[in-house]
Order: sequence, then C-alpha cells, then structure tokens
Amino acid sequence: MVTIYRKVISIDPGEATGISISSKDEKTGDWSIDFVDAVSKVDLYKILENTENVDLVIYETYKLYADKAKAMIGNEFITVQIIGVIKYICEKRKIKCIQSATANKAFWSNEKLKKLGLYITIDHKRDAIRHFLHWLYFIQKDASVNDLL
Repeated sequence: MVTIYRKVISIDPGEATGISISSKDEKTGDWSIDFVDAVSKVDLYKILENTENVDLVIYETYKLYADKAKAMIGNEFITVQIIGVIKYICEKRKIKCIQSATANKAFWSNEKLKKLGLYITIDHKRDAIRHFLHWLYFIQKDASVNDLL
C-alpha cells in the first residue's frame, strides 16, 4: 500500500535551522514549497507542534565520525538534542519521521536548484529543500528525475 502524503516538513537542524513546508495540491498533484525564515529552536518546536495536517517530517541525520571526534570534545551536540525533540514531537503527534542523509547535497547541486527555481542564498533553507527533494524524487518517487536532466 502506498502512503499518500499531502504536507511534509523538512528540516536542516542545528544552531541555524532551515525549514521548508511542502504541500501537495489534491486536484493537480503539484507540490508547493514554502520556506520558513530563520528560526530558533523554540520556533521550530512550535511549528512542529502547531502545523496542521502534517503527514511526514524529514530531518537531516547527524553522525559523529571517528576522525572528527577529538574536535568535538566538550561539544553539547545541540543538533542531536534538536533531533531528539523533533522525534519526540513526531511520536507524540503520530507523524511519520524519517532521516535524510547529508549525501543528497551531491545530487541536488546549486545548479539543479537554480534550474528548478528553488535556489535560496541561505544555506540551511537550501539544505532543507534538498532533503524534501531527495525524498520526493528517490524515496516517494512522486516526481520524475528526467525533469532535471
């Protein structure tokens, strides 16, 4: 059974958080993407708690790699804390929540975003949209990659 998604929030979590909220028009099947201005952690949590009819939340995963571990000594891992709250709110609201790999930046280059009219100068907003596009094209398969070639 294929799940129909109508509203998706994608998040690039961290000290600076990027968010996009994408909605699917039920009549045309087209997706519209709204960008949220820079938000604090509290604003992010309010968006997650109060946005109606959210079917899916996508967030960028965070991993600590051995070659970076020493540089992270003393770090409070704010991004990991934010991801924990994202997962908690999604569980509480019964919203499906998935991770998106940072590797999607390689495919969703700035040039492709420009071609789609989705290029934004703010890095974290741009990364949030990359997470949504990766899900849309490669996981949900609700769009054709041929559109980009």
